[in-house]
Amino acid sequence: MVALAAASITMLAAAPLAHGSAVSAVASDLPVLLQPVQYVDVPGARLGYREGGRGRPLVLITGFGMTMSGWQSSFVDELARHRRVIVFDNRGAGTSTGSVARLSVAQMARDTARFIDAVVGGPADVLGWSMGGFIAQQLAITSPTSVRRMVLTSTNCGGPATVPISKPVMAILSSPTATTAQRLSI
Repeated sequence: MVALAAASITMLAAAPLAHGSAVSAVASDLPVLLQPVQYVDVPGARLGYREGGRGRPLVLITGFGMTMSGWQSSFVDELARHRRVIVFDNRGAGTSTGSVARLSVAQMARDTARFIDAVVGGPADVLGWSMGGFIAQQLAITSPTSVRRMVLTSTNCGGPATVPISKPVMAILSSPTATTAQRLSI
């Protein structure tokens, strides 16, 4: 499954840049995760984001307990060699504001749709990792005009048939002090 996800990501990164690709306004050749944080307002929150590269926009949606700075820099920069890569913090995480009381995947998908509309101005390719995959799927269902193509990694479709995350795993994933080794051990 990991090899399949890696192959999908590689194919997405290498996809042709034709068909009127949007071009990033970022002029610097700094790595994406070192670009200055920019902000966009959505109802009830201000979302922080970084972008870099040129070409067709690719929005990366983070997983549970992760911020945009948690993406592997070499991975993001490899994507940015071929694409305009945009990473952002979900509502209430990292550089973003907004209440997380009663936060839902549906709310994060609405935020993402508004984010894509404001930053990209049209449909984007999206890559959802873990919980970001839940958000991406909901985004495609409720705001299909926001999504051109979608890559799902380390995720599932959710719903009542899904095996829930165990309490020990959830404790590690939701701990702000968890180490990389702890997160990789689960």
